[in-house]
Amino acid sequence: MKSRLIFVIGVLVTVCTILLTIGSYVKMKAQIENDLNNEIRGVASGYNAVLSNWIQTNLAMVDSLAQGLGTALICRRASP
Repeated sequence: MKSRLIFVIGVLVTVCTILLTIGSYVKMKAQIENDLNNEIRGVASGYNAVLSNWIQTNLAMVDSLAQGLGTALICRRASP
């Protein structure tokens, strides 16, 4: 009887330990996935802002160059 009780208690302790370990693993995994997702979104947003700024700067330079060339061509045609 005593050995059976010790066996049952051992099994209960083992099962509780396994359940707590699985619960902790699932919770930690979800937290890590959430943190990684937030980090990736932050990096992507940063790259998006930098890329948008780069595109706007290049568009402004091309517009300025086009206007400058257009003015130069108009002045050249108007000269005798």
